[in-house]
Amino acid sequence: MQGEVMPRFLFLVLLLLLAGSAGAEVDADLMSVEATLARLPAEERLVFLQDEVQRTVFNSPKLAIEIAGRWLKLANEQNNSLARSRALLSIGRAHYLLGEYRSSLRYYQDALNVAEEIGEKGFIADSLNNIGVLYYVWGEHDLALEYYLKTLDLRLEANDQRGVAHCYNNIAGVHNTAGRLESAMEHYHLALDIYHDLGELLYETGTMNNIGLLKFNTGEDAEALVFLQKALVLERKAKDPQGESLSLNNMGMIFARQGRLDEARDLFNEALAIRRQIHDRQGESVTLQLLGSTMVNDGDVEGGIPLLESALSIARELEVQELIRDDLLALSEAWELVGQFDQALNFYRQFKDAHDGLFNEERTRQMAAAEARYETDLKDKEIASLHQQAGYEAFRRRIFLAGGVVLLLMMVLLWNRYRFQKRAHGEIRIKNESLAQAHSELEKGAREQLAHVARVATMGELTAAFAHELHQPLTAIKTNARAGRNLLRRSAVEEVEETLVDISEDAERAREIISRLREMMRKGEERRESHNINEVVSSSISFVDQRTHIEGPNIRFDLEPNLPVVQCDRIQLQQVLLNLVQNALVAMNGRSGEILIQTALASNGNVTVRVRDEGPEVSDEIISEMFDPFFTTKAEGLGMGLPICRTIVEAHGGKLLVNRNPEGGLVMEFQLQKTGHKS
Repeated sequence: MQGEVMPRFLFLVLLLLLAGSAGAEVDADLMSVEATLARLPAEERLVFLQDEVQRTVFNSPKLAIEIAGRWLKLANEQNNSLARSRALLSIGRAHYLLGEYRSSLRYYQDALNVAEEIGEKGFIADSLNNIGVLYYVWGEHDLALEYYLKTLDLRLEANDQRGVAHCYNNIAGVHNTAGRLESAMEHYHLALDIYHDLGELLYETGTMNNIGLLKFNTGEDAEALVFLQKALVLERKAKDPQGESLSLNNMGMIFARQGRLDEARDLFNEALAIRRQIHDRQGESVTLQLLGSTMVNDGDVEGGIPLLESALSIARELEVQELIRDDLLALSEAWELVGQFDQALNFYRQFKDAHDGLFNEERTRQMAAAEARYETDLKDKEIASLHQQAGYEAFRRRIFLAGGVVLLLMMVLLWNRYRFQKRAHGEIRIKNESLAQAHSELEKGAREQLAHVARVATMGELTAAFAHELHQPLTAIKTNARAGRNLLRRSAVEEVEETLVDISEDAERAREIISRLREMMRKGEERRESHNINEVVSSSISFVDQRTHIEGPNIRFDLEPNLPVVQCDRIQLQQVLLNLVQNALVAMNGRSGEILIQTALASNGNVTVRVRDEGPEVSDEIISEMFDPFFTTKAEGLGMGLPICRTIVEAHGGKLLVNRNPEGGLVMEFQLQKTGHKS
C-alpha cells in the first residue's frame, strides 16, 4: 500500500511502470543488443545504446543496467563526458527501480561530478533531483528539500517550466510528509497550473492524484474524491492506463477507509485488470496487496490471503525489495487478524529481515563510522595546515630580518632581530596553545562521535530484545481494549474502569521502554551528573536481562546498598556496562551458567563495578590485544567496543582492567570516584 500513497510525480519520470523478466530473457535480449551493436557504425552506437536503455529501464531494470554499462564503457573510450553523465544517470535510475538505493546514490553522485566538470546544468539539475529523491526515501527530508531547492534554482535559471513544475511537486511531497499541509497544497497547485498551461495532461492528472491523496491523508474524503474523479476522467480521455489504474486504486483506498468495501473491491479489481493488460507487474503486485487486504478486512480470508501471496510472489520475481517488505507485513497482519499467530510471526520475521536488508544497522554503523573518520581526517588536515602556515610565517620573518643586514647597522640589526624574535616566539606560543586546544576539542568530539556510533551499533544488536519487551505491554493493551469493548456492550462499568487502568499502566510501561531506548540513542555532548551506580547498572542491563530469560546464561546482580553517588555521564556509563555484558554473552555463546554483575565499595572509598562471566578460557595473546582498536574475535565486529569503553572510563578518572575468572571466562572491572555523600 505504501507505493500507492506516495505522491505519483514526487520522483519525476520515475513512474510506477516496472515490469519483470526472467534471467534467461535478460541474457537473450542482451545477446540481441550486442549483435545489433556489432553491425552498427561507430558513430551510431552511442545513440543506439541510449535508446535501448530508455526502452528497457522500466520493463527490465537489470537488462537496462547491462546495456547502460556498455554505453558507459563506450562513452569513456570516446571521451564523451555528456554521454558518460547520461549513462551514469540511467544506471542509477535502474538501481533505484530495483530498490538498490545505495548503488543508485553512488551512480547519481558520479553523474553529478561529471556534469559539474563539463558545466552541463541540465544534467546537474537531474542528478541533484535524483539524489534528493533518495534522501526523501530514507526519511532525510531536510536534505531532500535542500537538493530539490538547488534543482529548482537551476530549472528557473534555464526557464524550464516543466522542470520547475516537477520541483514544485517534489517540494510539496516533503512538506506533506513533514505535516506542513498548507505549504504542500500551495506547491501542488503551482505545479498544477504550470502543467495545465503547458498542456501536459499526463503530469496534470498526476498532480491531481497528489492533491487527492493529500486530502485523503487529512481526512477530507469528499474533496479527495472530487480531484481523483476529475483525474480519472482526464486519464481516460488521454488514454493513460497507468494513471487510470492509479486513480482507481486511490479511490478504492478512500472507500475502504469509509467501510464501503464492496465498492473498494470493484475499483481494485478494475485497476488490477488494467495493470495486467499493460503488463505493469509492479502495479499488479501493489493492487493485489490492496485488494487482498480489503478482502481480509471484509472477512473473506480464504479469498484475500492468496491474493497477498500472489502480490508477494510478483514482488520477489521483480526483486523490488520495498514491495517484498510491504507484502510480508500485509500477510503477517492478515494471519494475525484470523488468529493464526504462528503464520503471522513467520511472515513478520521475514518482513523484519527484508526491512533490515534495506536499512540494516551494519550498513548504518559503517556509514556513521566512515563519516566520523572523514570528519576527523578533515580536522587533522586543518591542524596540519595551521602548523605549516605557522612555519611559513616564521620563515618569512627570518628572511625579512636577514635582508635587514644590508640596510641597517649591526647594532640596530641585533636590536631589531631580538625584538622581532621575541614577538614571533610569543605569537607562535599563542598559536601552539590554540592548536593544542583545537586538537583536544577534536579528540573529545571524535571520542563522543565514535561512542555514539558504537552505542547505535550495540542497540541495533538488541532490536529483538526491545521488540520482545515492547510486545508484552502492547499485546496486553490490545487484549484489554477488546475486553473493554465487550464489557461496554454488557454495561459492566466497574470492570471497564479496571480494564482502562490496566491499559494505562501497560501504555506507561511501553512509553518507559521507548524512553530508555531514545535516551541510549541520544547523541550530544558529555553531561556529568550525580547518579546512584546501582540504578545505572540496573537500567543498563534491563534489555539484555530480558533476552537471557529466554535462552542462554542467567544474569545475577550483587549490588552493595548505600554506596556513595558518583559523578558521571549516565548514557556513556550505560554504554560501557551494556558493552561488557554483551561481550560476556557472546563469550558464553548460549551455554548455561551465569554472568555476575557486582558493585562494591573499594578500599579507597571509591565505587567498584565488575562484570564476571563463565565463558571459555581466553589466551594471553587475546587479552593483550583486546583493547587495541579494530581488534575483534566476532565475525561481524567492528573492534571498537572495548577501546571506546576504556576511553570513557579513563575520561571519568578510572581504569578498565581485565582479569581471569578462576571458573573460566573473564572479569572486567573499573572504579568510579565518589562525590562525597551516600545515594
